[in-house]
Amino acid sequence: MQIAKTGNLAVREILESTTKAPKKPLSGLARLMGMSLLTTLLALTAAQASDVKSPQIIDAALYKNGYSALVRRVELDADGDTMIGDIRPSMMGTFWIYGSPGLKLDSIVNTTVTNKTEVVASSVPEVLRLNKGAQVTLHLKDTSLKGKLVQITSIAMLETADGTIAVNVNDVVRVTVHGVAKLSSETSVPSGGLRVKANGKGTLYLLSVETGLDWHPQYWFDILDNSHLKFTMRTTVENEIGNLAGADLSFVAGSPNLPMVGQFDPFTLFGAAYRPPMGGSGGGRPSQMQNAAPAMSGGFEMGDVFDPGDASGESMGELFYYKRQKVNLAKDEKGYYVLFEAATTYSTLYTTDFSADVADDAPLETWQSIKFKNTSGVPLTTAVATAYRESKLIGQDILKYTPSGSEGTLKLARAVDISSVYNSSETSGGTLTINDRTHQVAIRTGTVTIHNTKPEEVVIEVQAIAQGEVQSADSGGEIRRLAERLTELNPMSRIKWTLRLKANEKRQLKFAYKRVL
Repeated sequence: MQIAKTGNLAVREILESTTKAPKKPLSGLARLMGMSLLTTLLALTAAQASDVKSPQIIDAALYKNGYSALVRRVELDADGDTMIGDIRPSMMGTFWIYGSPGLKLDSIVNTTVTNKTEVVASSVPEVLRLNKGAQVTLHLKDTSLKGKLVQITSIAMLETADGTIAVNVNDVVRVTVHGVAKLSSETSVPSGGLRVKANGKGTLYLLSVETGLDWHPQYWFDILDNSHLKFTMRTTVENEIGNLAGADLSFVAGSPNLPMVGQFDPFTLFGAAYRPPMGGSGGGRPSQMQNAAPAMSGGFEMGDVFDPGDASGESMGELFYYKRQKVNLAKDEKGYYVLFEAATTYSTLYTTDFSADVADDAPLETWQSIKFKNTSGVPLTTAVATAYRESKLIGQDILKYTPSGSEGTLKLARAVDISSVYNSSETSGGTLTINDRTHQVAIRTGTVTIHNTKPEEVVIEVQAIAQGEVQSADSGGEIRRLAERLTELNPMSRIKWTLRLKANEKRQLKFAYKRVL
């Protein structure tokens, strides 16, 4: 910037010398040399004062941890000298550069570029500083003072008809500016940049992993009837990184190994005084459901408003990339994008899960769930899922990762017409000696009583977790020893029943397990 100013000064001096009438006529050679020098300085000044180029984001893969793998593109100047701005810190090991065929780079240097931006006054002291020299009225708590604002620090010096008055700026409640008020100022904002020297014109591509682009997947389950549903996947994109103009976005399901998260590539850090604001949610942002959608007559179709397109994407190793092409989204905007929808069948399932070690005569909770098959052709990433029927909210759950073709489950609401009670008792099972140490053994017997008061048949899954070795389980209960605490005296065991209960049917499930005390 200083060189450019020097060049402008030299140009101005030559212009003045060539336009003013000289005392002696210049010879033809002198005039030619002067004009040649002028032309050279003008060209030099134009090159030095050329605009800093901002690279365009053309491709971005968004991960759930708030980081994104970006590809930026910038066209280099034909003379081989290009200044590039808007360079942000990249995660260690992820900043790479490549170019179009035939492009050769002589050097790339980390530097800092300066951009001008407007700052709007947001306080009375700022308004006073911007309007130094203006006629103003300062409104204090008990009085007002009118005059010319001649100086402003922590004290406002006001020139009035009675003399110059000093006023503490913090005592000014409000200010009236007589005439046109100045409410903003231009300031210089530094940003990271690159100084590139190349063999000529070409395209430079910058690869990096940065924060600033977040995606938040969600599912809408539209229950159509007692056996059919349609589910839609959409995402909110938060853009804090820069303007997207026709960028191709990928939303990544899965967790890539990124051991250098939180550490930056040293080449993309720009001076101790400059640290650009870092966006991104990191571990995600909590969200709350405000008001449920208003009830409407009949259902509504997502496809009537948005074109969800195909359930497209691609698998790369253990990751899956959902695709959205040609996205236009300005910096600090949020975008709402429907990725795909699919229709499938479902069944209603009721579930009761409990610990066999709870107190005697304990009421149990039974939940209504739906079980469906993922027919979309793509995996479903873990995300919040909200279910509606005829536009009425009927439940919400976190849908766990569901591969294509497999079954997923959503827990919707607590069942009010199915009651479950657990009773248990314990008897002595003798003693057990382990490593010369004698332990008491207890046999715990449990009974679950389930009553279906609904007017129709239901399917219910009952699952008990017991800390001990299961001895028996009636009514076809499946017994499985879990991986937890395998080497301890009381391993974790699971008993699972799947039952059909007719309307107003009551049934008891009994089991027994051994505990070492």
